Amino acid sequence: MTWRPLLPGAVLVLLGLVGTGVCVLGWWRAQPHRGAAVRVGWAARLVMVWALVVVAAQPSSSTQDPVGTPSANVDVLVVVDRTGSMAAQDWDGGKPRLDGVRADLTTLVDALPGARWSVLAWDSQAVQTLPFTTDAHAVTSWAATVRQEISDYSSGSQIDRPLDKMTQILRDDAKRRPSAHRYVVMMSDGEPTADTPITSFATVSKDLYGGVVLGYGTTGGGRMRSYDGSVDPDPNAPWILDQSGQPAVSRIDESVLTTVAGQMHVPYLHRTSPAPGDLTAWAKKIDVEPMTVPGRSSTVFLAQTWPAAFVLGLALAVETALTVPRRRSR
Repeated sequence: MTWRPLLPGAVLVLLGLVGTGVCVLGWWRAQPHRGAAVRVGWAARLVMVWALVVVAAQPSSSTQDPVGTPSANVDVLVVVDRTGSMAAQDWDGGKPRLDGVRADLTTLVDALPGARWSVLAWDSQAVQTLPFTTDAHAVTSWAATVRQEISDYSSGSQIDRPLDKMTQILRDDAKRRPSAHRYVVMMSDGEPTADTPITSFATVSKDLYGGVVLGYGTTGGGRMRSYDGSVDPDPNAPWILDQSGQPAVSRIDESVLTTVAGQMHVPYLHRTSPAPGDLTAWAKKIDVEPMTVPGRSSTVFLAQTWPAAFVLGLALAVETALTVPRRRSR
């Protein structure tokens, strides 16, 4: 039992004491020949005073009510390659591959309204640049501003570089939202620059409901402009050079991409133009349904004023029974 008074407790006690004083004074001054009935009436009024004080003090019982957070059943982790090769200009007839990433990510967000999105970008390291959110504008804004890594800081490309971070994000999300369906969208050209074997993505598959690997680039390849980290990249920046001093050419490695897709048990799609095509068809297979995720519980208070109200009613009935006959006799 707890108290949730409508007025400060001290005020209620003061009002009760004042009412008690009035009732006691009335009872004491009752005329002798009519004292019994009048005194019973003042006693009834005294009971009413304290019954009202109790009602105003709001005695309440409490219970815990779990609060649900409305959400959707689809969580999409987007893994974006932003190494220097993703600036190669062989997408859609000569545009940087990252332009394809921007176009495709916008298409996916539009095709999956209500889904929760997170972005994991990787170059020399993997960083979750956007935690899971239902804010579609945040995702498209990120896509609009994503840039390749700064060329002077490049340490090559290896598609399994984000694997550990991917695993951690997916498993953490599974603990928070066990009933959600988790998807991975991996966006890369797959081109490795190291001779070390690629770690298998098979361990990720058990945390996934589905996904897709999107490949960017061509077998003919494309040259890449260097990037110095400025907000507005220079469209005429120098070409990135290879070891011979000539403009380096980056080529898609679809064998790597299809291998990774097979290990995760998801399809591979080669993206060469902004036309949604099979990308939209893949997204339409996903049913985004509303769900409620348990959140923190809240305390619900239930007023228990009915006993005092019942006593108040009885006292009022007694007062009425005593007062009406006296009024009629006058």
